[in-house]
Amino acid sequence: MSGRRSRVIPLSELRSERGRPVSSGSAYSTVLLSRAIRGCGARSATRVLDVGCGQSPYRDVLSPAEYVGIDLSPSVPPGDSAVVGDATGLPTADRAFDGVLCTEVIEHVPDERALAAELARVADDGAVLVLSSPFVHGLHEQPFDFRRLTSIGLRKVLEDHGWEVQRMTCVGGPMVVTLDSLVRWCDSAVRRVALRLLGDGSVPARAVTAMSRSLQELLAGLTLVSPLTRFGEIDPGHPTPRLTLGYVVVARRRPRESVLR
Repeated sequence: MSGRRSRVIPLSELRSERGRPVSSGSAYSTVLLSRAIRGCGARSATRVLDVGCGQSPYRDVLSPAEYVGIDLSPSVPPGDSAVVGDATGLPTADRAFDGVLCTEVIEHVPDERALAAELARVADDGAVLVLSSPFVHGLHEQPFDFRRLTSIGLRKVLEDHGWEVQRMTCVGGPMVVTLDSLVRWCDSAVRRVALRLLGDGSVPARAVTAMSRSLQELLAGLTLVSPLTRFGEIDPGHPTPRLTLGYVVVARRRPRESVLR
């Protein structure tokens, strides 16, 4: 029984991921993604650039001594550096970082190849990259949601622009995709029914949100005890599973001389 309880997502983790509020409709997949990123096994880095940092939820993944977050509206912890900038035209010098984070950004830029090239430009030789990308995921942040890359596509884009993919982790398999869809459907259905019964207003809205979160806690607690929901690493050359919520890539910046033609 103790082993089973250890895999249940607590309500506090569903509501907040390292201080970042999580919407009820995406709490399940957000926590699963976070666990995959934090468990990706990337080595530490001294100076880290977080491209599209948002509220810096993965600031400590590479254990940096110096952290710089770049976004259109960056929010970083006190003592760190925040820079306003675009992911495909980073306002930083060449080879300035030995670690790069880029989580859930590649689907939002107009040109994924320009992004991969910019990440490689600012990375020193041998630098580590942790990049995540959704695969089975609903539209979000419209109208800036442009693509869903396969694991093969991710590898191709990165390796064409100076990166060597060392490890790729899938965020669950077909069962996780099914369960995530169930969570989202239940959340949407509960909200529709509750709003019809309770009407509009701030008090009904809070009640609906509370019901939605309780439902997700129950579903997550029941589903995460199943061995079918566990993560697994995939071989970048022969990726599996074919159906997953997304991918977390760990790559190394190849030395410049090795990419010259």
